[in-house]
Amino acid sequence: MKKTALLLALTLGACVPVSFIVQQDPAQVPQKSQPVAIVVDQSSIQARQLLPVLQQQMTAQGIDVVADPQSAVWVLNFTVQNQFDTTETKNGTAIAPGSTVQINLVSADDFRAGRNKPMWSASSNSNPTVLNDRAQDIIKIMLQHYGQNFVGGGIAP
Repeated sequence: MKKTALLLALTLGACVPVSFIVQQDPAQVPQKSQPVAIVVDQSSIQARQLLPVLQQQMTAQGIDVVADPQSAVWVLNFTVQNQFDTTETKNGTAIAPGSTVQINLVSADDFRAGRNKPMWSASSNSNPTVLNDRAQDIIKIMLQHYGQNFVGGGIAP
């Protein structure tokens, strides 16, 4: 994984700062051909706004998206959270806004039973301006690692 992140950094040169963590539970590995229903965190306005981008990128990656969780093998939970990150400096506390995009994939059976046990998870962290300007690129990178593990950062300017 470290080689992948280093290669990504060397390839991109100067990058837009975004960090990615993608994790796969080896117990069940999703296949792109298995139907996936999307559930969006309704409390997040930004998640609802980015839903068309997510759907477009899933289709572009060859992931079979279905509307009904009853006909799905997997359910993808999608949320965006905005928060303030604080850092202690020698001059006091620095406060900076942050945005986290979180995608969790759970089996449809677990979802219908009320269990939220992710089998695959992807998370990105950036500042809100980067997310607003580069949402398509951020979601694309997350979905390029569907069913895999990945840690990396940066998006080409």
